[in-house]
Amino acid sequence: MGCRSPFPNTPTLPNYVKSRHLAAKLVVSFEKNPMLKLYYNPISLNSRRVWVALLEKQVAFEPIALNLDGDQFAPDFLAINPFHRIQALVDGDLTLVESLAILHCIDAKYQT
Repeated sequence: MGCRSPFPNTPTLPNYVKSRHLAAKLVVSFEKNPMLKLYYNPISLNSRRVWVALLEKQVAFEPIALNLDGDQFAPDFLAINPFHRIQALVDGDLTLVESLAILHCIDAKYQT
């Protein structure tokens, strides 16, 4: 079941297929030009809103999934986020750990 097309013989893709396609394009473009690293967990709502903002702005990023079974206490991640919270965005030498600050930074840096 797809969206309505203004042209009757041209099929259109549903929105969830378009967003998956966009995410795949952004991950591929990241391999050419690495910039941002997003530490996330799919269950975390704060991580999801950062993920969606990056996709909406079409910003290439490297997604790094963390499990809730102790990955947030690993020494590597504690060097990035000493508060043990899952979402974190690393942009070169800038590290942001609060989702609202991350969203503000994304909006200021990548204006459309």
